[in-house]
Amino acid sequence: MKSKHLNVFAVVTIVLLSFGFVACAEKVEGHMHTFEKLKWSYNDTHHYHAANCGHEVAAEDCSGYAKHNIQDGECSVCDYYEALTLTEFATDYKTTAIDFVTDYIRPSVVKTSQVKAEYYYIVGNDNNELTKVNIVWTFDVDRSERTIELAEVTLAAPIPFRYIVNNKFSLNFSSLDIDRTAVFEFNAKTNYNKQNIAIALYEKAGLDVRLTDLYSNAIYKEIDSGDKNYRSFHLLEQSDNEIAIHRINVRKGDGTDETLLNNIEGPYTSTDVVDVHKIDGTNFYASVYALENLGSEDETENPDSPETPSGNIESVQDLIDKYGEEVKAVLEDNYLEGAGKASYGSRSFNKEYLVSYEWRIVGQDEITKVIFISTYAVNNSNTSYTYAITTVNFDNPIIISELHKDTIVASIANASVTYLDNYSFNYNPTIQGTRADLTNAICNKVFGKNEKATRIFKDEGQNLSSTFGEVGRFTVIQITENSVEEVGISIKGCSADEQYIVELSNGNYTFTKNKYDISGTKVTA
Repeated sequence: MKSKHLNVFAVVTIVLLSFGFVACAEKVEGHMHTFEKLKWSYNDTHHYHAANCGHEVAAEDCSGYAKHNIQDGECSVCDYYEALTLTEFATDYKTTAIDFVTDYIRPSVVKTSQVKAEYYYIVGNDNNELTKVNIVWTFDVDRSERTIELAEVTLAAPIPFRYIVNNKFSLNFSSLDIDRTAVFEFNAKTNYNKQNIAIALYEKAGLDVRLTDLYSNAIYKEIDSGDKNYRSFHLLEQSDNEIAIHRINVRKGDGTDETLLNNIEGPYTSTDVVDVHKIDGTNFYASVYALENLGSEDETENPDSPETPSGNIESVQDLIDKYGEEVKAVLEDNYLEGAGKASYGSRSFNKEYLVSYEWRIVGQDEITKVIFISTYAVNNSNTSYTYAITTVNFDNPIIISELHKDTIVASIANASVTYLDNYSFNYNPTIQGTRADLTNAICNKVFGKNEKATRIFKDEGQNLSSTFGEVGRFTVIQITENSVEEVGISIKGCSADEQYIVELSNGNYTFTKNKYDISGTKVTA
């Protein structure tokens, strides 16, 4: 009889459990909770493996319940991260924000190297994620004609600002939704030579010639008035989140500029706004347009040989575009040896052992330093390479506007410089292809996916860890257009790369990382 009652109780218990009527935080006879071992759940303070047996279990009663291990704002065990606001991202991590737009958004938008000014804006959502980037830029159409465009770039999927800071994001360039708008066209030569007219027009229209730090000069264009008695102009007004185009009509008189200046204050002058372009987001980067001295209005621009560059050099990019061959030659003749010895040693360096190298000039209106990026064969068997970044610092900056095509070589060659070995990484080139899967798994985990990056792997051997016992130690560097990122990582010990990848996905690793800047204008010839 007693046995019969026990069987009934067991059946009732099973039925209750199957309908979830029993509080799982309490002990339930005949049942042991099971938990999801391959997936972490988390709250603001702890992570844990949630129950997968159909019961609601208090977090602290779940498997693996522990406080987050925060590193660089992220938990090293689960997917929890401390959110960054748009303001924090744009101010505290301004350099990272600029690098993100420059490396991942700008290449799909700005298709010309002749950029005279540009501005970056970012838009976020309530979840502290980036949703859109807006870029305004001014560029060459030809020698004196300039165009200003606005591009609104919408991301296919929002990216947390924290993931961008920690470089743990992936971005599909083909999925960017780019909406381009032509905003304004003007003649650079006219604007430089006739700023007195521009200022008079702006003042009459009630516009501040020194608007903000975004635009420091009055930019205008004469248009067809549609009336033989008037001259008409468009004026550009750019503020924090808006570009407005104003139109002003002035009595023509005899058509001379002197008469125009006299008639601007006349009773028949009229102004109105003809177009407005709203710009979403927070502006955090501004490269301001500078008036360009391209010669007098009646000066011809090499009519017999349009391809021959003029003597004026306006920027570092202009220097490279016009005289890249000369710049590369003078750098190699005067600074390659010194840069190589700084990185590889004065006794061991031999330029014949350079596998590859390139130069980057840092600066826009002046040359402050040159970065030498190189790969060097340490031994004759080609089983040991060194990748290095060396800086050639110019003690006195070279002012671009003071250069002429006949003085470039002498100015650069005779400069006083100092060398700085910024970074070096030794590796075996013969194993790179064979361990590509592990290399990419580590980089994708730490830095995020990047199909355009170059990645180099180094096996540092085995070691003991207080967390995981025996671990495999690896160093990987990821080289992108403007930076080198290095990660030193220890993964729970395994016998094959496939197993290391599994342990990596399970969170059984610790790492440290560093980032080195290699931005600048490439010297190509």
